[in-house]
Amino acid sequence: MDINLETFINQVEPHKIQSAHPPCDFKNRHVWESKLLYSVVNKLFSSCSLIDLGCGGQQTMKYSLFNRFPDSKYYGIDPTLNNMKDFSSLVKKVDCCVAGSVFTHLDFSNIKKILNTLKPMFDRGGEFGFTFFLGTEELHYGPNWYKDSNTWHVATTTVNQYEEYCENHGLKFKLLPFDHTNHTIHLKDKPGDNRFVATQNFANISKE
Repeated sequence: MDINLETFINQVEPHKIQSAHPPCDFKNRHVWESKLLYSVVNKLFSSCSLIDLGCGGQQTMKYSLFNRFPDSKYYGIDPTLNNMKDFSSLVKKVDCCVAGSVFTHLDFSNIKKILNTLKPMFDRGGEFGFTFFLGTEELHYGPNWYKDSNTWHVATTTVNQYEEYCENHGLKFKLLPFDHTNHTIHLKDKPGDNRFVATQNFANISKE
């Protein structure tokens, strides 16, 4: 799909469906969801199929997708929907997968498990777009964020981690030339800690 990001964002009006998770205001949500979809723009077409991993209970991404591609297929996967077990079978038949604000809460060992599960999609030429907090090293703040020992309030990962994984698995990692500021998260890892994160980066992984 040959279209620049600004045109893609303005291609449709915001759906104005409220999300329970940031970004919550409809204009900011529209831009963020548009950027996430754009991270797999090469796999978007009239009848494309997409997994939205970590979609949340409202599954607002489907409106951003359907407003552009009414005949596309959307599969929302999220623990709140009790359908995580379907993820491994769905990856065998979709064109692409996106994960917004998922890797921002996971350590890299669990990120690798997700990437391993996506292998059948990669083998079929599918692409994966996602957001993450870009750091100079892997760091974790606020354990058990989703009442799960494998999640964090904030997790940072590095380009080198993704590049090394992709090099070892015949994949290609691309840090995309745009980001998005949702809201400021103060880390407060210890008293007097003034560090914060605010900007999510976007990336794409595909078959080499």
